[in-house]
Amino acid sequence: MTYRIQVAPAAVRQLRKLDAAARRRVQAAIELLADHPRPSGAKKLVGGDGEWRVRTGDYRIVYEIHDDVLLVLVVAVGIAATSTSTASKRSVLPLGERVHTRRSDAGS
Repeated sequence: MTYRIQVAPAAVRQLRKLDAAARRRVQAAIELLADHPRPSGAKKLVGGDGEWRVRTGDYRIVYEIHDDVLLVLVVAVGIAATSTSTASKRSVLPLGERVHTRRSDAGS
């Protein structure tokens, strides 16, 4: 099965910022995801919404796999040290809600 590749607008902007050699290398890795969306070096991100990452050289590609429609959606591209943190979707509390933690009653 061959998956269709889509690149999110943010990832397109990130690709444009890479030098020509790095861009070609990353684009080649993205194209390979069409035939093998879960290559041997790919890892599923923990705590996200099912994103995967794969490295190519010093760069990381963060993507989603939609098996039901045979789609690979590239959501971020960047230097391996920073791309996962910028691509991950943090859960945010609605405005006005607080996180309550229980304090120990050791002093009572």
